Amino acid sequence: VHFTEQDLLARAPGTEIEAKVCLFHVVRASNLRALIEGAGGVLNMIPNSPALLTNFTKESYKWLVAGYLNRFVKSESVRIPGIYLTRNHVVPGARGVINEAQVVDYLASNGYIIVNGSEGLSDIVNLFYSARVVIGAHGSLFANTIFCRPDCTIYEYCPDNRIDYSFKRKYKSCQNYNHELVSADSMFNISLPYGNVRIN
Repeated sequence: VHFTEQDLLARAPGTEIEAKVCLFHVVRASNLRALIEGAGGVLNMIPNSPALLTNFTKESYKWLVAGYLNRFVKSESVRIPGIYLTRNHVVPGARGVINEAQVVDYLASNGYIIVNGSEGLSDIVNLFYSARVVIGAHGSLFANTIFCRPDCTIYEYCPDNRIDYSFKRKYKSCQNYNHELVSADSMFNISLPYGNVRIN
């Protein structure tokens, strides 16, 4: 694998093993195993989980975000009230929002756009960059909060029986990130307390 000065460092969690990772080759987290092996890493020290974490530096995140914004942002001046990240369709009956119909009705009536992950990359970058507020149940769409502006407010609601701070802990420009634990059923479904969400 050929690396350039724009490559990132990836570290296997819990180890001191580091390897350069070319962004163009990291299509899936599982590919990271082969890349680290090729760079002299020790495979038996790297978790086999498909959810393998990568720890990028603050500078690497800034470089990555700047590249996407430069390529996809259509207008600096456009702002939207907010976006709601739905995930009820991902695994029906699990990790969803029990009161989603009410949440969608309330937020859509206040100018929010509903995002389900089927949008194209350009739309995703622009929606997160333009949003004044991002709200939803914990899920992979929160990875895109790296594109939010510093004045955006983020509400991530996480099941109290499946606690995960991974998206909150990743570097982002947004200064107002609210990670709230809410009661959940045995399938990690939650009721989203949308009444206290900032509308404008």
